[in-house]
Amino acid sequence: MAKVSILWGECPEHGDEAVTYKFNTEAEANAFRLGIDEMDGFLGYEEVSEGYVHEEEDDWCQACEDGTCPELSPTEDEPPEGKE
Repeated sequence: MAKVSILWGECPEHGDEAVTYKFNTEAEANAFRLGIDEMDGFLGYEEVSEGYVHEEEDDWCQACEDGTCPELSPTEDEPPEGKE
């Protein structure tokens, strides 16, 4: 039996647990990975070991730092891009 454990989200929070998916064959697991690769960029993910629980070392996240994290929303003080 093949297993794939995924930590979903571009900016996981402390304590977020990975989800483990089980497949009858390695080919099925690879097809699942291909589907994830196709959607990557919309939600973000990281393949991790089974039972993985995210622990933040600090509050820093590259996606949050560069402004691409989907969990960030513009503040009322900031005009939308291109509307300065």
